[in-house]
Parts: sequence; C-alpha cells; structure tokens
Amino acid sequence: MSIRRKQYDRDYYETLAYRAIPNSQRNRNRLRGILAHKQGGKLLEIGCGKGEFLKLAEGYFDVEGMDISKHAIASTKPFFGKQVKRGNIEEENLVSDHYDVIVVFNVLEHLRQSGKVIEKNYHSLIKGGIRYWFSSTQLWPDRKSAHSDYQSL
Repeated sequence: MSIRRKQYDRDYYETLAYRAIPNSQRNRNRLRGILAHKQGGKLLEIGCGKGEFLKLAEGYFDVEGMDISKHAIASTKPFFGKQVKRGNIEEENLVSDHYDVIVVFNVLEHLRQSGKVIEKNYHSLIKGGIRYWFSSTQLWPDRKSAHSDYQSL
C-alpha cells in the first residue's frame, strides 16, 4: 500500500485534525465553485470520508464516493448505500468517460504518487467534465477538453 498513513480508523476521524461539517461554509464554497462550471450529472468524491460533502452535493448531482477507510465507509453507507465504496485510489481503475465532476479534497497530500493518480483518473471524466482537486498546498481545478488537454477553469 503506498498511502502514507496505513490506518484511517475511528481514531483518525475523532481527532481535532478531522473537522468536517456537512453544511460548513467551506463545503458550500467548494460546491458553489463547482456549480459555476458544471450543474448536474455524476459527481465522484475521492476520499469522501464520512460523506459530508456528498450530503451537500447530492441536491445537485448524482453522487458517488470512495474512501480507503473502513470506518468512514461504514459511517457513510447508511446514507448512501452502494453509492459509496471502500477503495484505494492508487490501486483502483475507474470507468472511462463516466463522471461529469471528480473532486478530491485533502487527499493528495496523503498519497505517495499524487501526480500519477491525477493522470490515471483523468480518463474517467466525460468530455467537458471537470476535476476539482485541493490539497493543503495546492488547488487544481481543470476541465477535460475535446482533445484531452488540461485547461484552467
């Protein structure tokens, strides 16, 4: 496993470092930024945690989530069922041309090969789809063009 931290269990989600609130101003701002470029369709959140952002986004998108944590997915399943799954994004292969929006918040800094993950999952966007990537050091919104080039939003 190449994820930097091996355990994302209950202890991780009950620390002060994990302060996710479903209807937080931060999540509302993120959603507002996404809606400025894309309304509706399929949204995938990689590293969905306990589903805080998914709960907010489900009013606008058909949402799906993935997280490496057994604890997080167990907490999220009652709300989203099969729409969420446990998986390691460094090992998963996503369906091609499937998502309108892929979001990744505060996950890239946990990966050993974040650049490869970004490239590997680019094919999962439909033409005109967007990715919204945020880490503690970077913000990368981009759009999939007709020629599979990266373009800033």
